Amino acid sequence: MLLAQFLEPELTTLQTVILTIWLFAMGACVGSFLNVVAYRTPAGLSIAHPPSHCPHCQLLIRGRDNIPIFSWIALRGKCRQCAAPISSRYLAVEALAGITFALLALFEATTDGSNLPKSEEPYSSFAPKLWLLYANHVVLLSTLCCIGLIDFDRQLVPRQLGIPCALAAGITMAMISNFHPLDSGMVFDLGWRLNNLTTAALGAATGGLLGWAVEPLIRQACSTKVHQGGWILAATLCGWVLGWQATVVLLLLTTLVLLIVTCLRVLTEASPTITSDQPPTAFWRRCFPSPGLPPSCWLFFITPGVIITWRCWWNWWRELFLS
Repeated sequence: MLLAQFLEPELTTLQTVILTIWLFAMGACVGSFLNVVAYRTPAGLSIAHPPSHCPHCQLLIRGRDNIPIFSWIALRGKCRQCAAPISSRYLAVEALAGITFALLALFEATTDGSNLPKSEEPYSSFAPKLWLLYANHVVLLSTLCCIGLIDFDRQLVPRQLGIPCALAAGITMAMISNFHPLDSGMVFDLGWRLNNLTTAALGAATGGLLGWAVEPLIRQACSTKVHQGGWILAATLCGWVLGWQATVVLLLLTTLVLLIVTCLRVLTEASPTITSDQPPTAFWRRCFPSPGLPPSCWLFFITPGVIITWRCWWNWWRELFLS
C-alpha cells in the first residue's frame, strides 16, 4: 500500500525527477538558513546582518563558497581564507533538509497525495491545494529541525520561532477547506474555516498537554541542561499543523524512544547525553541519531515517517479503535 502511489503517477517520470532535484536543492538552501537561525536566534543576533562570515577570521564568505553542500565538499570543510575547520554539522543539516524536502515530495506532492488518508477526496499533483499542504508540512519540519538544533546546543528555544509556522498554517486554513487530512472527529455546526481552526486548536492543545505530561520522562532520559520549552513548542506545532491523531502517534513513538534511552541509561549506568566538553569525533555520531539527542530532535526524525505512512497507520488505527 505504501508504494502503490508510484504505479500510476499523474506526473511523468521526467517531471517527477526535475521536481525532486529542484526541491532537494531548495531544501538544502533552507537547511543552510536553519543553521544560521539556530546559531544566531538564541544569542539575540540578527539573522540577516552581518552576512555569512567565517567565525575565525571574520571575513565574509564569497557567494561561490556559500553554495549548500557543494561548497563544504569542495573546500573539504575548511575556510578558504584562513583554512580553519568548518563544522560538519553544516553539511549534515543541509543534506538532511534536502533529503526531507525531496522524500516528502515523492510520497506526497508528486504522487497525488496518496499518502494522505482522505481517499474519498482524491488529490491531484497539479492542484495548488496539494502543494499548499506540502509546503505547510515542510515548513513544520524545518521549524522542528531548527528547534532540535537549538536544543542540541543546550540553548533556550525562543517562543517566537514557532510564529512563522503557525501563521503560515493559519493562513492556509483560510484558503483550503480540508487543511487537515484528518478532521477532529467531532461535528461542529460552523463554517469550514472555523472548523479548520477548531481542529488546529484541538491538535495544538493535545500536543501541548501530552508534551507537558511526558516532561518528567524527558528529564530522566536527557541532561537537565536541555531546556524543555523547545519540546513542548515542537509538540504544539505538530498538533496545530497535523491534527491531534497524528500528534498522538508522533508523541507515542517519541516517548517509546525516550523509554528505550532511559533503559539504556539505567543498564549502562552512564549518561546518554552528548556534552560540549567531550564532543564525538566521528562524523556519523556528530550529525545523526544517538541516545544523546534531545527529544525535539527525535521528534523531527520521526515526523517525516509518520507523514509518509499517514494512510497506512490511519487505516490500522481505524480498524483497531473505530471499527
